Amino acid sequence: MSVLHCILAFLTIPGAYLHAFWEHILLKILRVPVEDDAYLQRNELCGHVEHKPILSLGSGLVFCFVPALLSAVIAAPMLWAGFLFLREWGVTLRSIETGGVSALFLVSVLFVYIGFSIVCNLFPAYEDALFLCETWREKGAAVRIAAAIPVWIMRVCALLARFGVWHAAAAAAILCRIFI
Repeated sequence: MSVLHCILAFLTIPGAYLHAFWEHILLKILRVPVEDDAYLQRNELCGHVEHKPILSLGSGLVFCFVPALLSAVIAAPMLWAGFLFLREWGVTLRSIETGGVSALFLVSVLFVYIGFSIVCNLFPAYEDALFLCETWREKGAAVRIAAAIPVWIMRVCALLARFGVWHAAAAAAILCRIFI
């Protein structure tokens, strides 16, 4: 599924680039060595940064969740603004005054696209989620119970993103919000 993931990452290039940027910053903060810092590649790592394994469960959780949270904070206002203009205020392709293409419509569609591309790239690479799960399994019972839900959320969502299911669900949710 590497080809599908790569195609989807290139179709949602603003989000893929932003997610890789957040990952790179967090790897520097966590002092994890980066092996390849190319954000956009033609393989499974498109939109991710290749790095050495993260050995700590806490650092792994931070690495998996913080890029998603930071990206969601950026995507939410963009989607809200795009939806506000397109759905609530009824901005259309043609301007009423001039009959030409409405600049506000183009900006609204751009906001929705960038927000959508960011939402599509919220989750870590599947290998990072698997390594987080392996690190979690090595801990004691109390830690495993406390961290079970976040670890499994990341693993399942990373798997859905890897096979394009997350992209389809995000597209359906956004299109339903605009047209219904």
